This record gives sequence, structure tokens and C-alpha cells, in this order.
Amino acid sequence: MNFIEENYRNYILCEHLSGMPFDGIEDYKKFYEVGNSVLAARIMPDDKIEYVTWEYGCNRKGVMWGHYFGENFAAAKQDFAVRAGLIDSQKLFSDKQLSALHGACLFRLMNDMELPYEDEKELQTTVSRLEFLCPQLAEQPEPEAADENEFTEEV
Repeated sequence: MNFIEENYRNYILCEHLSGMPFDGIEDYKKFYEVGNSVLAARIMPDDKIEYVTWEYGCNRKGVMWGHYFGENFAAAKQDFAVRAGLIDSQKLFSDKQLSALHGACLFRLMNDMELPYEDEKELQTTVSRLEFLCPQLAEQPEPEAADENEFTEEV
């Protein structure tokens, strides 16, 4: 499902789901709930959708610790999955970590002249997957090839 289809579907859901049952957030519609975690959304005055995740308070008489994501539904879903315990946060990489992995893979591809063909293909696949997960990586300049003399010792 592309962004426009997903946004349209969520807009329709917001119009038909009942509001959160707490003062001040009645205009938020509950999309998902697992345990004490909830993902909700509301239609803003400019017709954009704002997403938020919360934790229920004591006896579910309110919500607290809201994480607001603006229009970023993907980030809200990921945060919800982590908060609800559906995904182990230790198994996720930050954008900074993805960038470091991307750079290391590119560096090896450019500098390992003895890299077996199978390993080269695997690294190229990994680079593609990293760029899919973090599109700004594809826009970064590639690391420079190491100078051949850089690693040799002078006697």
C-alpha cells in the first residue's frame, strides 16, 4: 500500500472510529491497542492526520507519556510495536547505526580487491536494503577508496 492509499484509508478510519474516552483527547481515534499501549490519530484542521502513541494510566482512567509523530504513520506504528512489546527495541537500528553499517559495507566493496563474488553480491544486497530502510543513505557521498600506501609501513 502506498502513502496516498494508506493515508486515505486512515482518514476514513478516523471519520468512523469512536473517540478516545478521556477529557481533552476525544478527537483522537484509537487505531490499535495492545496491553497498556495505544496508537491513536486525529484529523487536524488542515485535513492532515496526526498520530500519537500513549500508555494507559492506572486502571485505564487516562493516558500518559504521549509520543507525537505528526503525519509519520510508519514511525508511530514502530513506536507502538516497541511500547506494546511486539518488537524488541534492542533488535532495531537507529539511523546513525544504519549509516555506519552502510558506510562500512561501501568501504569494503570499494577496497577489498580479494572479495569473493558471493560476498560482493551479499554486500550489494545489504547496501540496497539499508538504503531502502533509510533513503537518505542513497544520497550520501560514497566513502573514498583507501590509499594503497596508507596501510604499508615504511622501513
